[in-house]
Amino acid sequence: MDNHAFNAISTVDGRYWDKVKELSEPFSEKGLMRRRLVLEVEFFILLLTEGPERTRHDLSLVFKQSLRDLYMNFSDEDMARIKEIEKTSEHDVKAVENFLKEKISVFGHPELKEFVHMGLTSEDVNNFGYALQSRDGFSIIMKKIDENINWLEKFSIAEADTVMLAHTHGQPATGTTLGKETRVFVERMKDQRVEMVRLTWPVKLTGATGNGSTLCLIDPNFDWDGFISVLIQRVYHHSPTIEHMGAADTLLEFKKCMYNTQIESHDAYARICNATKVMNTIFLDLEKDIWTYISFGYFNLKFTKGSTGSTAMPQKVNPIDFENAEGNLGKANALFEHLAATLPISRMQRHLSDSTLMRGMGEPHALSLIAYKATLKGLEKLLPDRNKMKEDLNTNPGTLSEALQLILRLENYPNPYDKVKELTRGDKKITLEAIREFISGLEISEISKRQLLDLTPETYIGFAPSLARGEGFGKKS
Repeated sequence: MDNHAFNAISTVDGRYWDKVKELSEPFSEKGLMRRRLVLEVEFFILLLTEGPERTRHDLSLVFKQSLRDLYMNFSDEDMARIKEIEKTSEHDVKAVENFLKEKISVFGHPELKEFVHMGLTSEDVNNFGYALQSRDGFSIIMKKIDENINWLEKFSIAEADTVMLAHTHGQPATGTTLGKETRVFVERMKDQRVEMVRLTWPVKLTGATGNGSTLCLIDPNFDWDGFISVLIQRVYHHSPTIEHMGAADTLLEFKKCMYNTQIESHDAYARICNATKVMNTIFLDLEKDIWTYISFGYFNLKFTKGSTGSTAMPQKVNPIDFENAEGNLGKANALFEHLAATLPISRMQRHLSDSTLMRGMGEPHALSLIAYKATLKGLEKLLPDRNKMKEDLNTNPGTLSEALQLILRLENYPNPYDKVKELTRGDKKITLEAIREFISGLEISEISKRQLLDLTPETYIGFAPSLARGEGFGKKS
């Protein structure tokens, strides 16, 4: 950890920097400047090569590649130059524009520099920049979500037959298996992942008040609609990091937005925030359940030699990874909730409170990433105590009361629920022997009686093993 991290105000840039530094590239100011440059360069090239007749110029392959190299190889020196220009312009997008003009002159074409940013407003550049930023950041956190899902799915299959006591309302309920309880989270996460991957990002190139007035003035008969469609694809696929993002080309695909004010309406931001918040809530539920199972003794935790669980109680190995994840997920969701509620609202055409918020989009994603990594680290420390789980289940034979009253209903036995309630409630400890004695004295068919007498808390688990393996109700172990 460097001195900057020692002095950081936020844990994201300090204590947890090593866990989130891969998000720095898309979500830092440098990352945003780089992505603004993607739009400026690709718009410039497309305008001069495939735009209206009055903007057409021959551009050499070398010149076009030199322009694209600016964002593909965007350096700290380039960023420093933009910030130097910004001191005079007092406008960050204008600084990017002027930086590109400088480079075009350096590349030997000063006569073309005024075509940079022609007909655009700063928000045309910004909305593409933020779209690329979010897509690339989204891809990074999605990979870590997938790692958790894959681990949990393998675990659910491995523990498909590990019996345990299920609790509802904090009370012993019926038998289940560890694998089935894990599979519930696998399927929830998979379902939400589908929702996240389906998200699209609207992008606009419609000018200062959303009417495309400047483009219309350049050439009212030109196919600007088709031009924008081509630009969207070029910007998306010329992202400086897409080749390193793996699944990025399947995430947050850009969609042309033609109906807007000076800004794209930010509804997509809200959808992304809400979708990630739901995934985080599923993770939160997982953290709490595992923490509780650890407190029951259903899991022990691997420990690293030399690590300290408690400064006062040497015997303890605390579930710190799940607690860390819980805290960071809660903070991330609070930020996502505020962003989702605030960003889609704009006073008339434009105001800048949304800009302040969008510059901080990296923080809730970083907090989420910290939590996903902590969860996976915690999962890999889990040591199921199968004997403890089985013991807890077998010392709660009252879990068979559901099965008992059900068979009595099938036998049309009078008041079956109340009859079983009398047997299993009260201050007396119910035993398996007492239940079997009760069953033996029932006036029901021998088939039903044998069915009940053969039941144990371990065998009354329904289709739990096949559910754990992802087979639904297909097989009864």
